[in-house]
Amino acid sequence: ASLLQIEAALESYPDLVGPGQTAEDVVVQELVNRALLAQAARDAGFTADLQMTVEKMATLIDQAGGEEAFDDWLVKSGYTLESFSFEVPLELEAAWQRDQIAAAVPDEVEQVRAQQILFHDAYQASRAIKQLNAGIAFASVAQSNDPNNLGYLDWFPRGVLHFPELEEVFFSLAPGQHSELIETEAGSHILYVFEKGMHPLSTEARLILEEQAVASWLADQRASADIQLALP
Repeated sequence: ASLLQIEAALESYPDLVGPGQTAEDVVVQELVNRALLAQAARDAGFTADLQMTVEKMATLIDQAGGEEAFDDWLVKSGYTLESFSFEVPLELEAAWQRDQIAAAVPDEVEQVRAQQILFHDAYQASRAIKQLNAGIAFASVAQSNDPNNLGYLDWFPRGVLHFPELEEVFFSLAPGQHSELIETEAGSHILYVFEKGMHPLSTEARLILEEQAVASWLADQRASADIQLALP
């Protein structure tokens, strides 16, 4: 059933399968992840009992638009009622454990409020860094080179930027300090920090850190677990 679903999803979202992966690889990985999460939930004392399963099934039937529509969905998704009833408690337990891991992400972490100027022209980049080193204010240089959005970045924590090397520099700068030129595949960057310190996470940043926390937890579990595959 899982393989049938991902093959259907690949028609609209081909990036679900990464380079060197097959649909089967993705399915096995997700099923192992669910098993590890569900097992940890049970070890922590949470078990999806019959009542929870029945209530969840009733909710899904209602969301599908009734029993007939739900039965049609089961068939299209590769399930029988019996096999899907086996899946539901595992999903409930895995979801509970994910919530526990995500809840451990603190509300406030060290963050920076910053700005960057991105250049695609070497001469402009060189001129801008010379201006900054000569004492011209960063705001003025940013206005001259990026007048539309000024490269402003709101508060952000470690782990959210596309280029980790930029993040490392941002967190090494003191407030009011700018970097030298930093090269990435996107171009040449000059970074500037307004403020640094503990700050509440934005909704977007928190979601990213929660996903990272779950991924890190799963990686640790995979490293220590005895995983045996019995594929049909």
